[in-house]
Amino acid sequence: MKAQSNSRGGFTLIESLIAIGVIVVIGCVGMDVISTANRNASSGRTYTAAEEAVRDQIDLITTATPFSPQGANPQVNPVLALGTTTTTVPLYIDPGTLTSAAYLPTASINGTMTTLIEDVSPTSAPVFTCYRATVTLTYNIGRATITLTRHTLRTTDN
Repeated sequence: MKAQSNSRGGFTLIESLIAIGVIVVIGCVGMDVISTANRNASSGRTYTAAEEAVRDQIDLITTATPFSPQGANPQVNPVLALGTTTTTVPLYIDPGTLTSAAYLPTASINGTMTTLIEDVSPTSAPVFTCYRATVTLTYNIGRATITLTRHTLRTTDN
């Protein structure tokens, strides 16, 4: 007669708990990687929007007409008025949720754009009118404060 064996196929409770623990750790690491990638993508989108807003302001300054500040009948587009102007610029609006009553954005990032227009015309020959524009955009994302600054020169139309 053969003796019966008490061993059964399958996993013990300890083996099952260890396997579940390994799966949980892998899941947590995966979620952290996805969260970091999403945060970096959001930061990159916002920085790109900020660069575009500054570039748009520089384009507006370089193409604003008329710009003939010299002579008996000076003509200067208000965009090129000497001094400093400050505006709030929306950089990112989270899609949010759409309800039957209204659209409710869940988050937004705004920046502060400062434009400084200075007269840097030479005082010695050859004399011509030249303005320097400095556009600065500052915004906060997370705990970081990001500042972009761009410069351009503008001479008269004629």
